Formats: sequence, C-alpha cells, structure tokens
Amino acid sequence: MNGPFMLRHALDGAVSANPARGVNHVEILADPLVISISARPATVARVKERLAGEEGLRFSGPAEWLVVAPRHDAIRVKSLTEAMGADALVADQSGGRVVLRLSGPAARAILAKLTPLDLHPDVFGEGQSANAFFGHVGVNLARLEGDVFELVLMRSFALFAFEELLEMGLEFGLTAGFAT
Repeated sequence: MNGPFMLRHALDGAVSANPARGVNHVEILADPLVISISARPATVARVKERLAGEEGLRFSGPAEWLVVAPRHDAIRVKSLTEAMGADALVADQSGGRVVLRLSGPAARAILAKLTPLDLHPDVFGEGQSANAFFGHVGVNLARLEGDVFELVLMRSFALFAFEELLEMGLEFGLTAGFAT
C-alpha cells in the first residue's frame, strides 16, 4: 500500500530474513485469519451446531470461539458471518492479532516457563485450546498436534511475548522466522 500508512506485521524486523530452522522453532504467521465468534446467550446451542466441524475452531470462553487459519480469507469471514446470522457476533480480528506456531520436542518445556497451564498430553490434548497468561500477556493457546502449539495474542503485545518466548527457548536452541 502506498501513502503514509503501510500495513506492517507487528514482528517485522524481529527476525532475520532467512533464519536457519532448528528442531525447536517458532513460526510467525505472516497474514493469518483470526475470527472471533460470540454467541448470544439464548443461541449458544444453535451456534455450536453451526460451528461443528469448522476447521481451526478454538474455544475462547463461555459462548465464545476463535477460528484461526494460516491465511486471511475474506470469503470465509463473510461465510461465517452469514451462517451465524443474528445468533452470534462475528468479528474479523486478523489485523489486531498475531499468531505464533511453536513446534519441537521442547515446545512444552518452553511454554511451561511462561504459562501456568498443565500442558502434559494427558491433560492438554490435541485440538484443545484455552485462554491463559503467557508471561504477563493474555493468549489463546492451542495444541494442534504432538508438540505443535499455536498462540494467538493481541498485536500490541506481540514483540514482548515473542522476545520472552525466544529467551525461554535459548537453552533449547529455539529458532524463529516467518512462515513460508
């Protein structure tokens, strides 16, 4: 975009252009989709039914969910908005959120330094998500599969949280870079 305002990722300049990828790695999603859905109290059951099978669905709170995907998709936003009708509020939060994907055998150990959640596989299973503190920042943390976790956080806290994550991952050789 030309002009005085340019869309920049909150973590532009935080990592080198072509970083080496280690066994423990955090990917920064460059243009993710983050949709917030809040059901009206009387319509929670209908909204849950409509969201069944929705890819990237994350629990965010009572009657609240996030839909997260690696790429922004305006058609999907419109489709979900239409599907929810007056039963839920649907808001595209993509521009105000950052998504980090942490993977590797030390992912749980790194996250354990920053969040009080019990991330043992028997407790925090694949596909599960929860809102939690990450250091002093609120995040939505999801376990995608095995040792792969995704963090969704406010854009304004992204640099702080990212730097904390890198610091906690130093002993494990944590590397970082934008997703390709």
